[in-house]
Amino acid sequence: MGDLDIRDEPVSQMSDYDRANVGRVMREGDWFTARLLRLFHAADANNRARLARCFPEEAAAYNDWLLHGDRTDERGATDEQR
Repeated sequence: MGDLDIRDEPVSQMSDYDRANVGRVMREGDWFTARLLRLFHAADANNRARLARCFPEEAAAYNDWLLHGDRTDERGATDEQR
């Protein structure tokens, strides 16, 4: 088994659903991305910056959620679908 090299290009597996529903995912999810988003939420600014180096897409989605909230309504419809 090879060593993990965090200097390698980060590879995100964040789904479009997770990206559009960060708040809901943090409240209801039990998968890796949900736990990672809760970690972003609990972290101070210094540790959030450290996490963002390894998980840039998740950091961007979390920061977008802080500014704008979830991108879907309670039915899962996006702004474009409403």
